[in-house]
Amino acid sequence: MSKCDVGIDLGTTNIKIFIKDKGIVLKTPSVVAIKKNTGKLFEIGKKAYEMIGKNPDSIIVKHPVSTGVIVDYELNKVMLNELLSRVLNKSIKKARVCMCIHSLMTNVEIKALTETILSSGCEKVFLIDESVASGLGAGLDICSLNGAVVVNIGGGTTDIALISLNGTIISRSIRYGGQHIDSIILKNIANNYNLLIGVNSAEKAKINFATVNSPKRSIKCILKGKDMLTGLPKSITLTQCDMYNNLRSSFQKIVDNINDVIQEAPPEVLCDVKNNGILLTGGGSLMSGLPEFISKKVGIKARLADHPTDCVIYGVGKSFDMIDNFNSNFVRMVM
Repeated sequence: MSKCDVGIDLGTTNIKIFIKDKGIVLKTPSVVAIKKNTGKLFEIGKKAYEMIGKNPDSIIVKHPVSTGVIVDYELNKVMLNELLSRVLNKSIKKARVCMCIHSLMTNVEIKALTETILSSGCEKVFLIDESVASGLGAGLDICSLNGAVVVNIGGGTTDIALISLNGTIISRSIRYGGQHIDSIILKNIANNYNLLIGVNSAEKAKINFATVNSPKRSIKCILKGKDMLTGLPKSITLTQCDMYNNLRSSFQKIVDNINDVIQEAPPEVLCDVKNNGILLTGGGSLMSGLPEFISKKVGIKARLADHPTDCVIYGVGKSFDMIDNFNSNFVRMVM
């Protein structure tokens, strides 16, 4: 049985699995549906995600990970083991697994995560910082002396790091990401229009309609939901301007943390940062107008990475080459 190298990006919103020489073999929402009476698995991934807000009382739909933290260890274990068995089958026994972590994770959380992976039967577990993985996956030469700032905006957390020579000089992680933006949209619609919409509808509005730079009244979106006053179906039409101010203020928290990282940077690295700009990765970076918004606020050009939603998982996959070449200061083996 040949050795198998597996990368895992366990996100608040999605879970992705990478196999060396095959690429990304699985990308699905990190959502699980279980039977209420028995606790047995009912659906997982996309099918479970589509049940959110529509599930009967007999079915519980949950995110095992919330704001970058595993909130249900048993359910997370079920999800990981099930998905790994689907893509690896018997080859799990020879697998080396690399997973990304962020600085907000406690030692207890990291230990629980690695024990879950080991319980599936894999051979070794490696850990890599999420910011480093996103930079590596975006094509940065993280081994060079040339410093770069990477901002990875995920579903539950935002990781900001100044990277140079295989590691992070300064890093920040905040429990703020795409899910928080969805919540802001939900509250805005409820408070201003007395309309209750689902989480999935808020996410679609964020991706397909909202902007944080130069909104246009000509761009409109129809939202459907439940009238909070009558309880009856209701729809409203919004322009980009209607949500503009709330969204801009919500992204200010990310800007403030980017400024903190840059202000703490050693003088020798600041010129590199100015020349290289700020690299944006993660699903949250796809918000329309975000590179321009950050560029104006920080005073350093921000750019969107190619394939931003997959930078982390590609970086995790690339890390195995550096482990094998003994160039792995940024990766540590835990078992």
